[in-house]
Amino acid sequence: MKASLNRFRVQRTAQQDSGAAARIAPLPACRRCRQLKKRCTRTAQGCCALCALTGRPCSLMEEAKSPVSRERELQARIEWLSGLVDRGLPAGQSVRELETGATLTGAVNAVPTTPEDRESVSIAGSRRYLQAYFRHVHRAYPFLDSEEVMTEFDALCQQHATSDDGCLPRACIPSRLYGVMAIGATTLQRAGEALDPADGGPFEPCAQSVIEECVASIDNTGSLGTLLLLGLHLLFRPTEISPWAVAGILTRQAIASGLVGDSGHFDAAARVSPRDQELRRRLGWSIYVFDRMIAVSYGVLVGIAETKMRLPLPSIMLHKYAAADGQQYTMALQVSRHVIALRHLETRIAKAVHGHLAATGSSSGSSSRANPPQPLWMLRQDLRRQVEDWYTQGCLLSSSAIWEQDQVPFHNTITWLNVRYQNLLLLLYSPPSVAPSAPLGPVADEDVRSLAELQAASNRYVHLSWVLYEQRHLPFNRITLNRLLSLGAVLLYCVTRSTSFLLASEEISLCASLLKLFPAPWEAAHRGADILDRLVDLIAPPDSAVTPATAAATTTRNSCSSY
Repeated sequence: MKASLNRFRVQRTAQQDSGAAARIAPLPACRRCRQLKKRCTRTAQGCCALCALTGRPCSLMEEAKSPVSRERELQARIEWLSGLVDRGLPAGQSVRELETGATLTGAVNAVPTTPEDRESVSIAGSRRYLQAYFRHVHRAYPFLDSEEVMTEFDALCQQHATSDDGCLPRACIPSRLYGVMAIGATTLQRAGEALDPADGGPFEPCAQSVIEECVASIDNTGSLGTLLLLGLHLLFRPTEISPWAVAGILTRQAIASGLVGDSGHFDAAARVSPRDQELRRRLGWSIYVFDRMIAVSYGVLVGIAETKMRLPLPSIMLHKYAAADGQQYTMALQVSRHVIALRHLETRIAKAVHGHLAATGSSSGSSSRANPPQPLWMLRQDLRRQVEDWYTQGCLLSSSAIWEQDQVPFHNTITWLNVRYQNLLLLLYSPPSVAPSAPLGPVADEDVRSLAELQAASNRYVHLSWVLYEQRHLPFNRITLNRLLSLGAVLLYCVTRSTSFLLASEEISLCASLLKLFPAPWEAAHRGADILDRLVDLIAPPDSAVTPATAAATTTRNSCSSY
């Protein structure tokens, strides 16, 4: 019986079979070893020896990971990325609080780049800066809707304002609002209204980050408006990038987007509302005014040719006209049109007298022979009539604003109008830069008359500029600096061709005094003042006592009686 039992196989239990199978089951080979038909030996790191030797990824590592370990590794990566993003966000914000990628992009773009930008600003002070912008700068550049901007500011205050001290974190202020506040702060500073340190000033937008943000979405008209605000603010910053660079970006993008052309087809195709259509046109004219101001004051090419401007002039919107303060909107509209006419006239004078400012070279030789150019004196007579017409319109505008008690705006004051009038005469009677200099000595009668007009305009311009400073209407920015330096060159030109050395020395001394009024960072202004002071020492008679104080006193006495 025992022998017969040994002859047959006895079926083992399932537990015994599974244990034996576990002992004899071979370890799986990686995919690479199976493909190469090589022996696969697992190492302590989890990969096979052959893959570790060749530096190839081993499939054993993937198979060794369980779903739990993969989830743990993914969670660790999410935590690391969240911490990385949180370090780039403003203080007190976390990426876990942001719902969409667009919200994250907006929060990252609002991150300040300097430590002082992480402070807070007073809501009351910020509101003052916004109102100052719309009281003055908005009249010459009316491309923003004041109600929309103030509504956006109120919503921002309700969302981010701290209840403790009524402050607003700088990091949450969009670039457009921040630019408006910065320009409004410079306006109040120019007007002599003290800025409260508790308001959180100064406002210093980071030019590089704003340009990057606007160029990334340049097809949007809002980004062009933000870029224009940056250009206006850079006029007051001598150490930042030149506003000329911003004007170049603005003009090219305005042409590319059809902003300065006939926008009727665009508005019909895009179904733009009448309000948005009017704001789009105003933005086009604002860019045009900024471009012309930069070109004439810097002596560079214009970015937008006159033939490309096919926009209707700014007009008042219906809901503004019916508002309670509709008279203010009407005055702002009249000032805007008057400033546009000024830039038009400056362009005509620059093209006729100083042809290097023209956007295009000129016509061909055959057309110039068929239509010979007019003599310079005839061009000046025609342009002088246009200057007188513009001045007359400005006088009517100033007379209608006598009731206005606000001292912040100056575009409708008679002093500013007189300064611009004399500046046009300076531009008109200055010798053409492209023409060779005439030799010293006898000159023609027309040249004598032009020299007399130029000297009279330069004398009046420097005296009126001092009056403008006394009235706190002279902005110390790049435009004023360039005009005063050009005035110094004109005075030197008049001195070399005139015998009124004492009178010229008084004007040069007063021009140097104006340059000395610039703050310390304006090194070019102070260097120009030193040069003019040395020039006064050279040309003034020995028995004269010309000082900035005497010149300023003479200007103050004659300011009311002369104009």
